[in-house]
Amino acid sequence: MIVRHTIKEQKILDMTSQFRTRLDDLKKTEFQFAWVLIFLAFTQHCSGQDVEALLGPGVTTESAITSGQVRIRETVHNYSTMPAILTIKDPRTRATEMEYDQKKAQIVTSVLTMTFDNDKKELITTSESSTKIDQRGYFSEHLRKGWSSQPRTGRDYKLAHVQPALWPPFWPYVLWQSRSLTVKHAAVKAGKLVLRGADAHDSSHAFAFIGKHASGVDWLIKADLRTGGLMSHIDQYDRVSGRLDSTTDIAYKTYPGNLVYPDSTKETRFVYDKAGKQFVDAEVQSQVIDAKLNIGLSDKDLDFGPIPLGARVYDTRFGKEIVYEQGEKQMSDRDMFEVAKNPYLLSTMTAPPRSRAYPPIYQIAVMILAPLLVVLILVRYRSKFRRP
Repeated sequence: MIVRHTIKEQKILDMTSQFRTRLDDLKKTEFQFAWVLIFLAFTQHCSGQDVEALLGPGVTTESAITSGQVRIRETVHNYSTMPAILTIKDPRTRATEMEYDQKKAQIVTSVLTMTFDNDKKELITTSESSTKIDQRGYFSEHLRKGWSSQPRTGRDYKLAHVQPALWPPFWPYVLWQSRSLTVKHAAVKAGKLVLRGADAHDSSHAFAFIGKHASGVDWLIKADLRTGGLMSHIDQYDRVSGRLDSTTDIAYKTYPGNLVYPDSTKETRFVYDKAGKQFVDAEVQSQVIDAKLNIGLSDKDLDFGPIPLGARVYDTRFGKEIVYEQGEKQMSDRDMFEVAKNPYLLSTMTAPPRSRAYPPIYQIAVMILAPLLVVLILVRYRSKFRRP
């Protein structure tokens, strides 16, 4: 017997099926998204007074730190997850991804040195890792630039970038400059994030930052009142799938002057297979080696220095990507602006395709051999060109 449904009945059946599928997905991800919904159901949008009550103590604690020089040891433990989550069927592509995954599955250690001045809005970072890659970055409200180099690998390949301003910096730099809650507080006041809070406990309280865009991430945060209301635990969720992207635990230390500053962090990142099963992709542990806070910094301390000679520089400050090789004299902002607005100059400084980017030695060889080849052809067949 064939059962026929009306359009309305069919829509109800489809919605029921989608709901069951969604419920199965929630079960597979251990009800992580359900936890977010339950949290939001028992919390409410915070008024201006509630925002200050939840975030105010942490913002005040962070504002006590204005500058510093910090050295941090970071250990990244990458796990092999491709066999579980890889869905590529092409054998060659799959083999390439698997090979990369095996090389990725290792422990990488690095030492990060940070110098920051929150009043001047400047931050310089230097990193040396066990993979023999050196990096240096600069953040300010006017400019962002950086370079990476491999001087200890036998082939010193350098890349550099100059970009529009990015202030405040992204995570985790914003944490190490003691401004993570301050940035979130400013975003809430500007209407870019929605804050939802729960009842405070004796030693901690929980709240959520919800973005206003359809895509992106949301944060569930626990703040410890014993450390001045600073964040002690962060759960980051993907807004579309509702899956847990990462968790971060933060421990603090009190320095002279009653300054509370992060001492260590532990971040766990997750990936999921097609069925929604969760796997640990990487664990990142950071430990402060040395921290000097609220110190006087000179212009030399905040000097980024020149971009290394021979580095391939990508400049995107003027709306178009300008690519050049760093020489003895660094181009000024005025020179770069003239290049950006001149179509001919811009065309001469765009990045050529890799297949056509031949080394200069080949170009020189062609310039020398081509005329010789023409001469040889003329000599070989000179008799045919004679008049009878």
